[in-house]
Amino acid sequence: FPVTINKATGTKCAFFPDLVDTSIYVPATKEDIVVFTGGPNADGERTNIHNSLKLGLGDRFVSRGFDSGRVYGADYADLLGKARFGVAISAYHDRFKMQSCRTVEYMSCGIVTLVRKVPGLEQLIGQDLVTHIEFETVDDILEALLLPNDVLDGIAKEGRKYIKNNLFYTVVAEYVVSLATGAELSTGRKSWMEEHE
Repeated sequence: FPVTINKATGTKCAFFPDLVDTSIYVPATKEDIVVFTGGPNADGERTNIHNSLKLGLGDRFVSRGFDSGRVYGADYADLLGKARFGVAISAYHDRFKMQSCRTVEYMSCGIVTLVRKVPGLEQLIGQDLVTHIEFETVDDILEALLLPNDVLDGIAKEGRKYIKNNLFYTVVAEYVVSLATGAELSTGRKSWMEEHE
């Protein structure tokens, strides 16, 4: 789907993001760790960033999906719940509004979420330096980790709030129903779904 979205035809086409259950992906007591989940992608982008962060952060860097194996289910949610930071990179990180499903899971857990900058991202997950932090280089990530604690706490809090209000699964389901039926959204919110005629 991400590869063919620009070739879509028809009278109406909607693009919408991953959703998350905020009652499962919850914050816990935070540890000063940076999580990086998911494996390598075809162009080597994730591998390069993964290896640079592993070298630069040492024991603070917790990776699942490269050399230490993947983590699933409750263990995954527990890991995210205690993380202070998370780095999320989509396999299609150069595509319009494209972001990893990990992004919404990180934000739901109250993690300071660092995401690869892509066009249209703010329409999808909120404003840079308010709900998340966008990066282009490893140096951008390392600099973000040094922001004052009150700034980082605010970003984590606003990120979770944004997810609960916009990407909780019942909110997304309501929008899908509204697309099919023409019904108004109960919240009156402007949608993050992009429609094409």
